[in-house]
Amino acid sequence: MTTKHRRRMAMALAGLLLAVGGVVVAFAAGADHPDPPFTWSMQERFGGDADRDRRIDERSDPAYLAPASWRVSLGVCPEDGDPGDTASYQWAVTDHGGATLQPLAETTCEVQHDFAVLGAHSVRVRGLDSTGAQTFTHTETITLRDHLIVSVGDSIASGEGSPDLLLPPGTTGSFGPAWQDRRCHRTALAGPAQAAIRLERRDPHSSVTFVHLACSGATIPSGLLGEYEGIEDTKVLPKVPAQLPTAKQLATTAGRQIDALLVSIGANDANFSGVVKTCLEFERCQSFDIPGTPNAQQQFDALIGNVPAGYATLDTYLRTQMAAVLRPGAVHLTEYFDPAKRTATEYCDVDDSGTDAGGVLESLSAEEYEWASKTVVGGINAEVVKATSSYGWTFVGGVADRFAEHGYCASDRWTRTVAESLLYQDLDPSGAFHPNSEGQRYAYAPLIDRAVATHLGITAPALSEDPPDPDVMAILDGSQSLMDELDLTQQLLATGVFADGNGLANTGIGKVRDLLASIQQGLETAMQPTSRANRSLTKLDAFLDDPDQDGNPDSDAFGAPFAVDVQGSLGPRTPTRYDLKALALDLPAQEYDVRLSITRAVRWPRPARSPARKAR
Repeated sequence: MTTKHRRRMAMALAGLLLAVGGVVVAFAAGADHPDPPFTWSMQERFGGDADRDRRIDERSDPAYLAPASWRVSLGVCPEDGDPGDTASYQWAVTDHGGATLQPLAETTCEVQHDFAVLGAHSVRVRGLDSTGAQTFTHTETITLRDHLIVSVGDSIASGEGSPDLLLPPGTTGSFGPAWQDRRCHRTALAGPAQAAIRLERRDPHSSVTFVHLACSGATIPSGLLGEYEGIEDTKVLPKVPAQLPTAKQLATTAGRQIDALLVSIGANDANFSGVVKTCLEFERCQSFDIPGTPNAQQQFDALIGNVPAGYATLDTYLRTQMAAVLRPGAVHLTEYFDPAKRTATEYCDVDDSGTDAGGVLESLSAEEYEWASKTVVGGINAEVVKATSSYGWTFVGGVADRFAEHGYCASDRWTRTVAESLLYQDLDPSGAFHPNSEGQRYAYAPLIDRAVATHLGITAPALSEDPPDPDVMAILDGSQSLMDELDLTQQLLATGVFADGNGLANTGIGKVRDLLASIQQGLETAMQPTSRANRSLTKLDAFLDDPDQDGNPDSDAFGAPFAVDVQGSLGPRTPTRYDLKALALDLPAQEYDVRLSITRAVRWPRPARSPARKAR
């Protein structure tokens, strides 16, 4: 009998079922243990916090744009953890553009390899048993892709209104904002950055190199195509370089093409912020008639022509100056959000602003909101649509629709208010009437993600939008935990920033501060290991339902002019589950989620806006 025949006979015998004492015994052969699945993934390049400063890292240096290698994880680990007869693994890959398989030193079921170039590579892995005999072999071609995504534009793209972090209050009593770039009020909470994270996380077979150049206050001639002093002129640093020439230089130096260019521009060219300021200052802002003072409609009519003219100039620059570094179809122009609605069918009004948005200082009438929505936002967005159609750019739409129930006065607001901007940005109102971090994350990011994924051919499922996927890294307005939030709130209240000559900080605000302190102390005590024996989840849950212990869980009053309701909830996370053959046991949860919400309304005496004198 030949050696080949002996091997065939041995394999046949190994697969036989033998009856011994009435029990069927199977001798496992190599064919009885399925080959393990082959998996691979590229290392994520954007969305992390390597320096541990609690901010997403944003880079544009040459080593980031053109790295020396691309790390890839390769694996054939069995899903059930049982390798069968396999004791070690032999890996080999092609690299440097060659066709010859080069062996790797690692012998584990999962390895990492730094490939020198992107593109297609062959990977072969062999399983070996303890004698060195092969248990399986697998060869596959993998294609490494990295997408260079650049974001340029104005305050919507930079993330104005949503700093990366809130630093402790200073002498002004307001928080100190921490930005990726202070001059531009640029933050990784901006929609384009959050979209880049979503794209990075959704597809394990590609990575994202994201460059963020947007600057709050930018226009097409000043900021996009020309240098700009920035929204916060430091008087020390040089002007901010023009964004598109910078993007061109970065791509050229790295020897790369820009796969997706995300653009938000046009609102400042139409003097959007000036129109808003006029409506905050004057009643009937769109129609008043005061000699020497143009109303909001007149201001808008005078400058809206800058938008189509600017888009034409932008198209010329992209075609003549950046064609070599732009992938075809790379340009994506985003729609502007609409902050004017309380619900899908109702516009905000004066009373809404006084109750929900933090003060009547920023109140507009329903007629003014409707005019701003239809004329200003609608007019600019109409030019956005025309430009995308005329110049072959991709229109990223649906943003205004997503804000239909999340406007300035909505109960679930995605729009930063004047009071919040003053509070979060050290008395700077620049953040007002911009998307807050929720608006950026739930409106802009998913829509940009969808459009760019289609353009890049990414077919992996998108991350969930609601509830937020835990893989989506977003730092919510600087609050790092419940305790941090309570600390910051108490520090704010302790400064007396809301106090006036009537000593309000020592009445209503003082009571709110004291209550928060007692809640924090109670929760911190409950979290200490020494108190575990004395815990009562039922009592704690009841306490969170009615913190002021007045018997009314629906309201916690602290004196005029404050109406404050503190609500809490306590709920178990998924219980620990054990399956023992046919017996399933649900044991009590070991962890509980504590949620605390504070709803406040501050009713100040209403300041008078300038009347529309001599209205005609």
